[in-house]
Amino acid sequence: METELTTIPIDQRAQAILHVALIWIGVATIAGVSAKLLVPGERPRGTFSTLALGMIASTVANLLLHWIMRGVGIEDFNPVSLLGITTSIVLACGLLALLRSLTWKKPSS
Repeated sequence: METELTTIPIDQRAQAILHVALIWIGVATIAGVSAKLLVPGERPRGTFSTLALGMIASTVANLLLHWIMRGVGIEDFNPVSLLGITTSIVLACGLLALLRSLTWKKPSS
């Protein structure tokens, strides 16, 4: 007995937007988790904070990279490259270190 899979027709533009959104969430997750593993200190809250940290870092990092690449004449920069992901991770580590330094509490004696 064979089961036939049915496909749901999706507009090409909607499919492209969904594809980019899923890739962005993937890169953001990689950046957020990597930053939490690399930056010493207390492990903050949970999944949402990790994803938010990664999304902010990957968005800002890739916008900066895109701006820099266009300035030197490279028009077709791919944010899902080793350079894009590495820059996202570095910025996420910096943001997390800054966040931890701003919210650091002195131990009571």
